Amino acid sequence: MGLGACERIRNGGSDAASQAVHSHVELIDQLMKDSAPRDEVLVWHAEAELSEKELHQGKPTRALRPRYITRHREDVEPTEIQCRALIGQLDCLQGKKLGDSDVSLKALARLVPGIRACIYFIFGYEE
Repeated sequence: MGLGACERIRNGGSDAASQAVHSHVELIDQLMKDSAPRDEVLVWHAEAELSEKELHQGKPTRALRPRYITRHREDVEPTEIQCRALIGQLDCLQGKKLGDSDVSLKALARLVPGIRACIYFIFGYEE
């Protein structure tokens, strides 16, 4: 996971939780944008005749991008579970990023292994 984020979690300090959350959200968002470019996802979405509810203002939602990345996988149920888990963790982090300063570094430290597992499972990525 981002080295800066892990350092902030380990060493604490002023705004450590906020900085760690921001780093994690940005890392995941960038991985999704790189692995599931908007135009490619939109073409797949149309070809697969998926619901318009999976778009937001004509753009892929965060939840749609991991599904696009894993669209050819045969292990459907575990893949769906990991995609939902990543989005759930991202939603949790995003809520903290937008103003809940009560998040503890201990809570973030407990989330990191799950986030890493989802990233590895979905993106085949490990830092």
